[in-house]
Amino acid sequence: MEKTFVAVRGAIQIPRDDPESIQNGIKKLFETLWEDNPAIHFSSCIDIMFTVTDDLKSLNPATALRKSFDAVSSPLFCMQEPKINGMMPRVIRVMLHAYVPEGTEVQHAYLGGTQSLRPDIMLHS
Repeated sequence: MEKTFVAVRGAIQIPRDDPESIQNGIKKLFETLWEDNPAIHFSSCIDIMFTVTDDLKSLNPATALRKSFDAVSSPLFCMQEPKINGMMPRVIRVMLHAYVPEGTEVQHAYLGGTQSLRPDIMLHS
């Protein structure tokens, strides 16, 4: 079976900057990504990159992902979002790269108020 390389994106707005809120948000975001993209799982991921707004400081999203899912073996990388006037607060964005069977359509997940970031590819509310 031929494979193709894809990038899947998502984001979630976290209600508060505390470890539990970040942990719950990351878990919800990845459960949604896996449910909507059954061809993708941790073993097919090449890497997973996160960005966070500067108002989220209590827990690294990569740490939250490792705590939520034991199967994480992909390299994880976190960066801070550039500070832009009027940007949405308390947002974690993710982009993961994976190999999937050729012809697989990927679904991006924008949750918890982040739908306005990419209404052109928004699937969930």
